[in-house]
Amino acid sequence: MLFDQFEQAWREDQTLAVQARENDLANFQFAFDQKFMNTIITRMDSNNEIFKRVLDDQDFRTLLADYYVKKVYDQLREAA
Repeated sequence: MLFDQFEQAWREDQTLAVQARENDLANFQFAFDQKFMNTIITRMDSNNEIFKRVLDDQDFRTLLADYYVKKVYDQLREAA
């Protein structure tokens, strides 16, 4: 699935790994939110419909980001 690929990329991101180790979840979310939107924007061509929804639907975007920020944060902290 597309978002599973995103999640893997976020888990492999060394900058996010450092942020997860050195910050609580609330502070990590600032770094993750930027990475989340950057991923969405740079991969828009892969699936236009889902990206349009993420960009246009604030509730959907928030739901996705909230789900993945906690999941990625926990996985990066476990890997440390």
